[in-house]
Amino acid sequence: TSLTYKQSGFCLFIGLFFKYYLVVPFIVRRAFFILIFSPIYSQSYMATMSTAPGKKKRTKPPMKTHVTKSDANAGLRAVDATEFASARAREINAMVEGLAARGVKRTFQKIPRHMRRRAMSHNIKRLPVRLRERAAREEDMTNTKVGNGKKPRRHRRRPSNLNAEFQRRQEGKMWLESHIWHAKRMHMAEMWGWKVPLSPCDKSARAAYRASRDACTIFDASYNGCIELHGSRQHVMDALNSICSPPIPSEPCMHKQSKTTLYGAKGDCLGHVSILFQDMDNDTFSAWLWCHASSRDVCLAAITRVSKETGGLDVVCRRKELCRF
Repeated sequence: TSLTYKQSGFCLFIGLFFKYYLVVPFIVRRAFFILIFSPIYSQSYMATMSTAPGKKKRTKPPMKTHVTKSDANAGLRAVDATEFASARAREINAMVEGLAARGVKRTFQKIPRHMRRRAMSHNIKRLPVRLRERAAREEDMTNTKVGNGKKPRRHRRRPSNLNAEFQRRQEGKMWLESHIWHAKRMHMAEMWGWKVPLSPCDKSARAAYRASRDACTIFDASYNGCIELHGSRQHVMDALNSICSPPIPSEPCMHKQSKTTLYGAKGDCLGHVSILFQDMDNDTFSAWLWCHASSRDVCLAAITRVSKETGGLDVVCRRKELCRF
Protein backbone atom coordinates (compact mmCIF):
# COMPACT_ATOMS: atom_id res chain seq x y z
CA THR A 1 0.00 0.00 0.00
CA SER A 2 1.16 3.42 -0.82
CA LEU A 3 1.46 5.98 1.98
CA THR A 4 1.17 9.66 1.76
CA TYR A 5 3.96 11.95 2.80
CA LYS A 6 2.18 12.81 6.03
CA GLN A 7 1.62 9.18 6.94
CA SER A 8 5.19 8.14 6.16
CA GLY A 9 6.58 11.07 8.17
CA PHE A 10 4.42 10.17 11.13
CA CYS A 11 5.59 6.54 11.05
CA LEU A 12 9.20 7.67 10.87
CA PHE A 13 8.61 9.97 13.83
CA ILE A 14 7.10 7.15 15.85
CA GLY A 15 9.99 4.80 15.12
CA LEU A 16 12.63 7.30 16.08
CA PHE A 17 10.69 8.24 19.14
CA PHE A 18 10.55 4.71 20.59
CA LYS A 19 14.20 4.10 19.63
CA TYR A 20 15.61 7.04 21.55
CA TYR A 21 12.84 7.51 24.16
CA LEU A 22 13.73 4.31 26.02
CA VAL A 23 17.44 5.15 26.13
CA VAL A 24 17.36 8.58 27.80
CA PRO A 25 16.71 8.93 31.59
CA PHE A 26 13.18 9.02 33.01
CA ILE A 27 13.17 12.74 33.83
CA VAL A 28 14.23 13.69 30.30
CA ARG A 29 11.62 11.34 28.84
CA ARG A 30 8.94 12.85 30.99
CA ALA A 31 9.84 16.41 29.97
CA PHE A 32 9.98 15.43 26.28
CA PHE A 33 6.56 13.74 26.53
CA ILE A 34 4.99 16.81 28.12
CA LEU A 35 6.59 19.11 25.57
CA ILE A 36 5.39 17.10 22.58
CA PHE A 37 1.95 15.83 23.58
CA SER A 38 0.54 18.57 25.81
CA PRO A 39 -0.45 20.87 22.92
CA ILE A 40 -2.02 17.97 21.08
CA TYR A 41 -3.97 16.78 24.15
CA SER A 42 -5.22 20.26 25.02
CA GLN A 43 -6.45 20.86 21.46
CA SER A 44 -8.23 17.51 21.35
CA TYR A 45 -9.81 18.05 24.78
CA MET A 46 -11.16 21.47 23.79
CA ALA A 47 -12.51 20.03 20.58
CA THR A 48 -14.23 17.21 22.48
CA MET A 49 -15.77 19.62 24.98
CA SER A 50 -17.03 21.90 22.23
CA THR A 51 -18.76 19.04 20.44
CA ALA A 52 -20.06 17.17 23.53
CA PRO A 53 -23.90 17.03 23.76
CA GLY A 54 -25.57 18.98 26.58
CA LYS A 55 -22.58 21.27 27.12
CA LYS A 56 -22.65 24.95 26.36
CA LYS A 57 -19.79 26.39 24.50
CA ARG A 58 -17.80 28.84 26.52
CA THR A 59 -17.93 32.34 25.18
CA LYS A 60 -16.10 35.41 26.25
CA PRO A 61 -18.13 38.04 28.07
CA PRO A 62 -19.07 41.02 25.99
CA MET A 63 -16.90 44.08 26.28
CA LYS A 64 -18.17 46.84 28.49
CA THR A 65 -19.54 49.80 26.64
CA HIS A 66 -20.51 53.23 27.88
CA VAL A 67 -24.16 53.39 29.07
CA THR A 68 -25.91 56.72 29.22
CA LYS A 69 -28.37 57.78 31.97
CA SER A 70 -31.31 57.58 29.63
CA ASP A 71 -30.42 54.01 28.67
CA ALA A 72 -30.14 53.00 32.37
CA ASN A 73 -33.52 54.42 33.27
CA ALA A 74 -35.18 52.89 30.29
CA GLY A 75 -35.24 49.36 31.87
CA LEU A 76 -36.51 50.38 35.35
CA ARG A 77 -40.13 50.01 36.56
CA ALA A 78 -41.77 52.83 38.49
CA VAL A 79 -43.12 52.05 42.03
CA ASP A 80 -45.84 54.06 43.72
CA ALA A 81 -44.80 54.59 47.36
CA THR A 82 -48.38 55.04 48.60
CA GLU A 83 -49.62 51.82 47.06
CA PHE A 84 -46.54 49.93 48.24
CA ALA A 85 -46.98 51.13 51.87
CA SER A 86 -50.74 50.48 51.92
CA ALA A 87 -50.24 46.96 50.61
CA ARG A 88 -47.84 46.21 53.46
CA ALA A 89 -49.48 48.29 56.18
CA ARG A 90 -50.12 45.27 58.42
CA GLU A 91 -46.47 44.18 58.36
CA ILE A 92 -45.27 47.74 59.02
CA ASN A 93 -47.64 48.20 61.96
CA ALA A 94 -46.56 44.87 63.49
CA MET A 95 -42.92 45.89 63.15
CA VAL A 96 -43.51 49.28 64.78
CA GLU A 97 -45.45 47.74 67.67
CA GLY A 98 -42.75 45.15 68.24
CA LEU A 99 -40.03 47.78 68.33
CA ALA A 100 -42.07 49.95 70.69
CA ALA A 101 -42.72 47.06 73.11
CA ARG A 102 -39.09 46.03 73.02
CA GLY A 103 -37.90 49.54 73.74
CA VAL A 104 -39.72 49.87 77.10
CA LYS A 105 -37.07 49.80 79.80
CA ARG A 106 -36.94 50.54 83.47
CA THR A 107 -34.73 53.25 84.87
CA PHE A 108 -32.07 50.85 86.07
CA GLN A 109 -31.87 49.33 82.56
CA LYS A 110 -31.10 52.66 80.89
CA ILE A 111 -27.89 53.43 82.75
CA PRO A 112 -24.57 52.17 81.35
CA ARG A 113 -23.50 48.67 82.23
CA HIS A 114 -20.45 49.81 84.18
CA MET A 115 -22.76 51.79 86.51
CA ARG A 116 -25.25 49.00 87.18
CA ARG A 117 -25.30 47.36 90.58
CA ARG A 118 -26.88 44.23 92.01
CA ALA A 119 -30.49 44.46 93.30
CA MET A 120 -31.22 47.73 91.48
CA SER A 121 -34.57 46.37 90.33
CA HIS A 122 -35.99 46.22 93.87
CA ASN A 123 -33.75 48.57 95.83
CA ILE A 124 -34.17 52.19 94.84
CA LYS A 125 -31.18 53.30 96.91
CA ARG A 126 -28.83 51.38 94.62
CA LEU A 127 -29.61 53.83 91.82
CA PRO A 128 -27.81 57.15 91.36
CA VAL A 129 -29.43 60.06 93.20
CA ARG A 130 -30.52 61.79 89.99
CA LEU A 131 -32.57 58.72 88.92
CA ARG A 132 -34.28 57.82 92.19
CA GLU A 133 -37.23 60.15 91.64
CA ARG A 134 -37.92 58.62 88.23
CA ALA A 135 -37.72 55.12 89.71
CA ALA A 136 -40.20 56.16 92.41
CA ARG A 137 -42.64 57.34 89.72
CA GLU A 138 -42.29 54.03 87.92
CA GLU A 139 -43.11 52.28 91.17
CA ASP A 140 -46.34 54.25 91.48
CA MET A 141 -47.29 53.59 87.86
CA THR A 142 -46.62 49.84 87.88
CA ASN A 143 -47.74 49.21 91.48
CA THR A 144 -44.50 47.38 92.17
CA LYS A 145 -42.42 47.81 95.26
CA VAL A 146 -39.02 49.35 94.49
CA GLY A 147 -36.88 48.98 97.59
CA ASN A 148 -37.17 46.65 100.55
CA GLY A 149 -38.07 49.35 103.06
CA LYS A 150 -35.11 48.56 105.29
CA LYS A 151 -33.22 51.40 106.87
CA PRO A 152 -29.46 51.74 106.42
CA ARG A 153 -27.27 49.47 108.50
CA ARG A 154 -25.73 52.44 110.29
CA HIS A 155 -29.18 53.37 111.55
CA ARG A 156 -30.06 49.79 112.51
CA ARG A 157 -26.83 49.29 114.46
CA ARG A 158 -27.43 52.18 116.83
CA PRO A 159 -27.69 50.92 120.44
CA SER A 160 -31.28 52.08 120.97
CA ASN A 161 -32.50 50.61 117.68
CA LEU A 162 -30.49 47.43 118.23
CA ASN A 163 -32.05 46.86 121.64
CA ALA A 164 -35.51 47.45 120.21
CA GLU A 165 -34.83 44.87 117.52
CA PHE A 166 -33.62 42.36 120.10
CA GLN A 167 -36.75 42.90 122.17
CA ARG A 168 -38.90 42.29 119.10
CA ARG A 169 -37.08 39.04 118.33
CA GLN A 170 -37.65 37.80 121.89
CA GLU A 171 -41.44 37.73 121.54
CA GLY A 172 -42.68 34.35 122.73
CA LYS A 173 -39.29 33.31 124.09
CA MET A 174 -36.51 34.75 126.23
CA TRP A 175 -32.82 35.11 125.57
CA LEU A 176 -29.93 34.49 127.87
CA GLU A 177 -27.66 37.39 128.68
CA SER A 178 -24.99 35.65 126.61
CA HIS A 179 -27.35 34.81 123.73
CA ILE A 180 -25.44 36.79 121.08
CA TRP A 181 -22.17 35.08 121.98
CA HIS A 182 -23.76 31.62 121.99
CA ALA A 183 -25.73 32.20 118.77
CA LYS A 184 -22.49 32.74 116.84
CA ARG A 185 -20.91 29.51 118.12
CA MET A 186 -23.71 27.11 119.08
CA HIS A 187 -26.78 25.42 117.67
CA MET A 188 -29.65 27.17 119.45
CA ALA A 189 -32.95 25.51 120.42
CA GLU A 190 -36.15 26.80 121.95
CA MET A 191 -36.81 24.92 125.20
CA TRP A 192 -38.84 25.75 128.33
CA GLY A 193 -39.63 29.21 126.96
CA TRP A 194 -35.93 30.04 126.52
CA LYS A 195 -33.52 30.09 123.62
CA VAL A 196 -30.74 27.87 124.95
CA PRO A 197 -27.49 26.61 123.35
CA LEU A 198 -27.86 22.95 122.47
CA SER A 199 -24.52 21.88 120.97
CA PRO A 200 -21.37 23.61 119.69
CA CYS A 201 -20.78 24.17 116.00
CA ASP A 202 -17.12 23.18 116.17
CA LYS A 203 -15.35 20.17 117.63
CA SER A 204 -14.42 21.37 121.11
CA ALA A 205 -14.88 18.25 123.27
CA ARG A 206 -11.15 17.76 123.87
CA ALA A 207 -10.57 21.45 124.57
CA ALA A 208 -13.47 21.50 127.05
CA TYR A 209 -12.12 18.39 128.79
CA ARG A 210 -8.63 19.88 129.11
CA ALA A 211 -10.09 23.14 130.43
CA SER A 212 -12.16 21.31 133.07
CA ARG A 213 -9.17 19.17 134.05
CA ASP A 214 -6.52 21.87 134.25
CA ALA A 215 -8.54 25.04 134.92
CA CYS A 216 -12.32 25.47 135.04
CA THR A 217 -15.38 25.70 132.82
CA ILE A 218 -18.30 28.10 133.00
CA PHE A 219 -21.68 28.13 131.27
CA ASP A 220 -24.76 30.30 131.37
CA ALA A 221 -27.52 28.67 133.46
CA SER A 222 -29.80 31.69 133.68
CA TYR A 223 -32.66 29.67 132.22
CA ASN A 224 -33.05 28.04 135.64
CA GLY A 225 -35.87 29.61 137.66
CA CYS A 226 -35.17 31.61 140.81
CA ILE A 227 -37.87 31.80 143.53
CA GLU A 228 -37.36 34.08 146.53
CA LEU A 229 -38.97 33.25 149.85
CA HIS A 230 -39.00 36.29 152.14
CA GLY A 231 -40.06 36.54 155.80
CA SER A 232 -38.93 35.78 159.32
CA ARG A 233 -36.32 33.08 159.92
CA GLN A 234 -38.69 30.71 161.72
CA HIS A 235 -41.43 30.98 159.10
CA VAL A 236 -39.01 30.43 156.24
CA MET A 237 -37.43 27.36 157.86
CA ASP A 238 -40.81 25.85 158.73
CA ALA A 239 -42.12 26.31 155.21
CA LEU A 240 -39.04 24.78 153.58
CA ASN A 241 -38.83 21.82 155.94
CA SER A 242 -42.44 20.91 155.18
CA ILE A 243 -41.68 20.30 151.49
CA CYS A 244 -37.93 19.58 151.45
CA SER A 245 -36.08 16.32 152.04
CA PRO A 246 -33.57 16.01 153.57
CA PRO A 247 -34.64 18.74 156.00
CA ILE A 248 -32.67 21.95 156.31
CA PRO A 249 -30.71 22.47 159.56
CA SER A 250 -31.99 25.11 161.93
CA GLU A 251 -28.79 27.09 161.55
CA PRO A 252 -27.97 27.01 157.84
CA CYS A 253 -24.75 28.42 156.43
CA MET A 254 -25.28 31.96 155.26
CA HIS A 255 -24.16 32.95 151.75
CA LYS A 256 -23.43 29.34 150.93
CA GLN A 257 -25.43 27.18 148.57
CA SER A 258 -27.06 23.95 149.73
CA LYS A 259 -28.97 21.34 147.72
CA THR A 260 -32.18 19.52 148.49
CA THR A 261 -35.27 18.02 146.84
CA LEU A 262 -38.81 19.42 146.79
CA TYR A 263 -41.88 17.21 147.22
CA GLY A 264 -45.53 17.94 146.61
CA ALA A 265 -48.54 17.58 148.89
CA LYS A 266 -48.99 13.94 147.91
CA GLY A 267 -45.33 13.10 148.35
CA ASP A 268 -44.46 13.24 144.67
CA CYS A 269 -41.00 14.53 143.75
CA LEU A 270 -41.08 17.94 142.09
CA GLY A 271 -37.39 18.42 141.39
CA HIS A 272 -33.98 19.23 142.78
CA VAL A 273 -33.35 22.76 144.03
CA SER A 274 -30.36 24.79 145.22
CA ILE A 275 -30.98 27.12 148.17
CA LEU A 276 -29.00 30.21 149.07
CA PHE A 277 -29.83 31.84 152.42
CA GLN A 278 -29.33 35.53 153.19
CA ASP A 279 -29.75 37.54 156.38
CA MET A 280 -31.33 40.86 155.53
CA ASP A 281 -31.48 42.19 159.13
CA ASN A 282 -32.35 40.90 162.59
CA ASP A 283 -36.00 40.24 161.76
CA THR A 284 -35.86 39.50 158.02
CA PHE A 285 -34.61 36.32 156.41
CA SER A 286 -34.67 35.33 152.72
CA ALA A 287 -33.95 32.22 150.73
CA TRP A 288 -33.33 31.94 147.00
CA LEU A 289 -34.40 28.64 145.50
CA TRP A 290 -32.91 27.76 142.12
CA CYS A 291 -34.84 25.07 140.26
CA HIS A 292 -34.62 23.73 136.73
CA ALA A 293 -36.65 25.50 134.05
CA SER A 294 -38.70 22.36 133.38
CA SER A 295 -39.89 22.18 137.02
CA ARG A 296 -40.11 25.89 137.79
CA ASP A 297 -43.90 26.14 137.55
CA VAL A 298 -44.65 23.17 139.85
CA CYS A 299 -42.03 24.29 142.40
CA LEU A 300 -43.47 27.81 142.42
CA ALA A 301 -46.97 26.42 142.97
CA ALA A 302 -45.80 24.23 145.88
CA ILE A 303 -43.90 27.08 147.58
CA THR A 304 -46.86 29.43 147.13
CA ARG A 305 -49.18 26.85 148.72
CA VAL A 306 -46.86 26.35 151.72
CA SER A 307 -46.40 30.08 152.23
CA LYS A 308 -50.16 30.55 152.45
CA GLU A 309 -50.46 27.72 154.93
CA THR A 310 -47.61 29.01 157.09
CA GLY A 311 -48.44 32.71 156.80
CA GLY A 312 -46.14 35.68 157.10
CA LEU A 313 -44.16 34.86 153.93
CA ASP A 314 -43.76 36.60 150.57
CA VAL A 315 -43.00 34.62 147.41
CA VAL A 316 -41.38 36.46 144.48
CA CYS A 317 -40.35 34.93 141.15
CA ARG A 318 -37.00 36.37 139.99
CA ARG A 319 -37.08 34.72 136.60
CA LYS A 320 -35.91 37.68 134.49
CA GLU A 321 -33.95 39.56 137.15
CA LEU A 322 -31.01 37.33 138.05
CA CYS A 323 -28.34 35.58 136.01
CA ARG A 324 -26.70 32.32 137.01
CA PHE A 325 -23.42 30.88 135.76
